[in-house]
Amino acid sequence: MTLQILHTSDWHLGSRFGAFKATDAQTLGRARFDALDQVFGLAQQRSVDALLCAGDLFDCAKPSEAWWGPLLRRFEAWPVAQRCPVFLLPGNHDPLNEGSVWSVGHPFRRQLPDFVHVVDKVGYQFELPGGAVLFATPVMSQAGAGDPTASFPAREPGDERIRIGLAHGMTHAIAGQTRHFPIDPNAAQNKGLDYLALGDLHSTQEVRSGLGATVYCGALDPVKFGEDGAGTAALVFFRRAGRPPLIRHEPVGQWRWRNERVESMEQLRALRQGNDLARTVLKLSLRLTVSLEERREIDQLLELLLGTEATHGMVGIVQSVDKSELRVAPHLDQFANLPELLEKTARRIDGAANRGELDAAVAQRALYHLYQLANRGPS
Repeated sequence: MTLQILHTSDWHLGSRFGAFKATDAQTLGRARFDALDQVFGLAQQRSVDALLCAGDLFDCAKPSEAWWGPLLRRFEAWPVAQRCPVFLLPGNHDPLNEGSVWSVGHPFRRQLPDFVHVVDKVGYQFELPGGAVLFATPVMSQAGAGDPTASFPAREPGDERIRIGLAHGMTHAIAGQTRHFPIDPNAAQNKGLDYLALGDLHSTQEVRSGLGATVYCGALDPVKFGEDGAGTAALVFFRRAGRPPLIRHEPVGQWRWRNERVESMEQLRALRQGNDLARTVLKLSLRLTVSLEERREIDQLLELLLGTEATHGMVGIVQSVDKSELRVAPHLDQFANLPELLEKTARRIDGAANRGELDAAVAQRALYHLYQLANRGPS
């Protein structure tokens, strides 16, 4: 008895990315379908026996056709000879409720091919190839305190089937977040599941409990900074019931999100050496004190990384660059060989700052611009 499944979750089709400018938000939204194409390609390449999505396919319960239409067309284009059962589980972002995309009368649900199944009731069960069985329960609201795995039956004596659970919720608390739909961390062991496929946590996490495994496969792609484990799907191979499954986390994501706090010139210089910068979303914070010459170098490095109105940068998408804690420590000897007027101006600015007659930050900027002018650098 062998069985191979592909476990995905948290596609979040329709995410708006409101913190980004419109063109970048559109790029990130479209990239989710690129990642989804990787998932479907992997499922077809490996001829999996089932594809599971553990909730939050859409970012809301009533997405526009612009989001459910392309997904529907991808299901319709799936080669007939490779069609395996696909299971779509409503999550807390796209719960199963009246008028949602999962409603029986909704055009998306109505047009789904026969091999695509929506988990639309508590205690859902489905017989999989090879005598395996799937248990699942949908999320029906955006928040709740019930454990979605509570409806799964325990393994009966003599039941030698491969038993797989599919649910959306949290097995543990995360600081600063309300824990909705709490899932018993020991549910796989208590219910006699060989594998519990979970969604909600956007990073990968794998917990072995007895012979079973409780697995968060990670979101399709990050939707915010800090989701470093997102961008994967779990390819799971079962040899038989009662034996630990083999799990491989496959990369499917399109973008790396990096929140960089730069505290040295070496860190900033190293950024331009990073891999796949064209597929990087960057949030940059400069928190260092530099010389006037290093300040010029920073401008040059930022131009390379971020681009200008006329040139492309090395980084694909930049959310923000915070220079509020970038300080310049000017040395007057750097003005010593300049024309006398510029040197005197620099000394007057420095003296006014030292006497408290001029704000220190204003003085630093003035000296830097004077240095730029003297060296004919970019303004």
